[in-house]
Order: sequence, then structure tokens, then C-alpha cells
Amino acid sequence: MEAQTDRQTSLERGSTLVTYAIIAINLLIYAILALLSQSLDISQDVLIKAGAQQTAYIEATGQYWRIFTAMFLHLSILHVGLNMLSLFFIGRVVETFYGQWRYLVIYLVSGIVGGIATFFLQPDAWAVGASGAIFGVFGALGVFYVANRRALGSYGAGAIANWLFWLALNLVLGFSDPNIGIIDHIGGLVAGIVLAFLLLPRMQPRSI
Repeated sequence: MEAQTDRQTSLERGSTLVTYAIIAINLLIYAILALLSQSLDISQDVLIKAGAQQTAYIEATGQYWRIFTAMFLHLSILHVGLNMLSLFFIGRVVETFYGQWRYLVIYLVSGIVGGIATFFLQPDAWAVGASGAIFGVFGALGVFYVANRRALGSYGAGAIANWLFWLALNLVLGFSDPNIGIIDHIGGLVAGIVLAFLLLPRMQPRSI
């Protein structure tokens, strides 16, 4: 009982510094681009100069680093606001469960894989946003719940059902809006799930 209590305490007290740092970086970059655009809606010219992703442009210039930089760029205050709010709620939980470095790997690699998927499967799109990385983090959350469902007891079943509901809702919304980069979302989600299985921390079953 004591060992389990110690484990739960460590989860509750886990640092969420990486999540806050990622949010701060995204907001800072958005603020700079908004100043350069002189608008809350970032101009395409500014986004291109800042590192937006588009397959033909990357192939013409050889600037493959844009697959990475694009996930720190956002189109508008609504775009960055919704993404960072999602990360605030989901990212802190996943960072607590997986630890800072594993969480950072899941976030960055998921974002990159989402960008690569977009590069090959949605080449005409000008892609920006952290959604692929955030979907990867969301995938990691589901993996943790499923893998530790016995240790989590009755909470685990409810958490999995809630996770599946929000996953289905986001995928439906993504497929219904052509302006949403659904390929990036799916690529990030799959990468996050795979990485989460590889990096998974496990809890001990509860004792009474």
C-alpha cells in the first residue's frame, strides 16, 4: 500500500515544465509573426519566410527543415489559442505520466511524422500548426490509460471511454473541414501511439 501511495504521489507532483515551455515558445513566435504581419491573422508571406511547409516549395528549395519549423507556426490567434489550450490540458497530464524527456520525444517526433505524412499525402497544402504533435500527445494519453487500466481500477474504464469519445469527435471534425490538415493529425496520432508503447511507464496494480 505504501509503495503504491508513493507512486501516486510522484505522478501528482511530476513536473510540467516542458509543456509550459512549449506553450511559451509557440505564443512568442505567434506574437512576433503577428507584429510582422501587423495583424492577428498571419500573412502567408510571413509564414513562408518563417518556415511554413509545402511540398513543392520544399522540393524546389531543399529546405526540409520546414517540416520541423511548421509545427511552431499558427495562422491566427484562434488557431494558436485552441492548440495551446488543448496542450495545456492534455500535455501536463502526459508529461506527468511519461516524464519530461519521453514526453518531449513524443511531442517532437509526432509533429515531425505528421509533417512527413502531409509532405507525401497532402502536398498542395501550406501546412502550419502544432496539431500533429498534440494529437501524438493525445495518443500517448490513450495508450497509458489502456496499458494501466487494471491499476487505475474503475477510473481507467471511464478515462478510456472519455478518451475514445474525444478522439472520435476530433477525427470527425477533421474529416468534415477541408481546411483542417487531417493527414497531419492522423500521422501525429499514429506516431504518438507507437512511441507511447515503446516508452510506456507502468503503474502497479492497486492494493487495498
